Amino acid sequence: TEITLTDEHLSDNKKNATFNIAVPDDINTANPYTLYCVHGSSSQIARGKILVDFSYTPFFPFSGGYGSVSPDTYYTPITASAEIAFGVPTTSLTFNYLGAMQIICFKNAAGAEVAYTEMELVQVNPADAAGFYAYKNGEGAPRYDLISKEVIYYGVSQGVISGSIWSDDVRKFSRFVLLTGNTMPATRLKVKIDGVQKESINATSASAVPHQAGNAYCVYALWNGVDLQLTDKDFTSVRK
Repeated sequence: TEITLTDEHLSDNKKNATFNIAVPDDINTANPYTLYCVHGSSSQIARGKILVDFSYTPFFPFSGGYGSVSPDTYYTPITASAEIAFGVPTTSLTFNYLGAMQIICFKNAAGAEVAYTEMELVQVNPADAAGFYAYKNGEGAPRYDLISKEVIYYGVSQGVISGSIWSDDVRKFSRFVLLTGNTMPATRLKVKIDGVQKESINATSASAVPHQAGNAYCVYALWNGVDLQLTDKDFTSVRK
């Protein structure tokens, strides 16, 4: 059942909504049932599963320029569920994020416009962890089953995003990922610049605790025409 929310459904602070749900005819409301809700992503019902889509795994630019997109168009799913008892006409739902947003702030200090493609965060030591977010190269993008709470992979290409960054410009790139519960290992930034593969000369530190759903995590990077470096938020201090 699809629901379109308008301003009249929303509270003044836009944090709460009141709406009616049409229960499908094939659900016997004389018996208890579970209500599942998804917002901010496509979802499918298949073979007894409710699959929430996490297909957008490449980093997308969202701070102006050709090819940029609004984060509002990403798959940023929030979900909720509730057990509905017979004779209970109303219920309260609390929506929660399934994943986290990764952001790369990239500054071009090379003195000329540069072209980029294939931007990715890569582990310094591939054996450090099975992965801190759910994506398997060659096995597809993840879907999350709301019923079993398992991740299922489909054969969907990761895709390639390309564009250009003007001289002395800062571009932001982001993606929304499904977390695995593993901590983030030491990580470098890898990107093709003007057709040449570059990898940052330094790395982020490994995180002490797993990333949390609903949060955003940012990496800052500087390209000076020779080296790709990870920096602080002012693009000055180099991480070791």
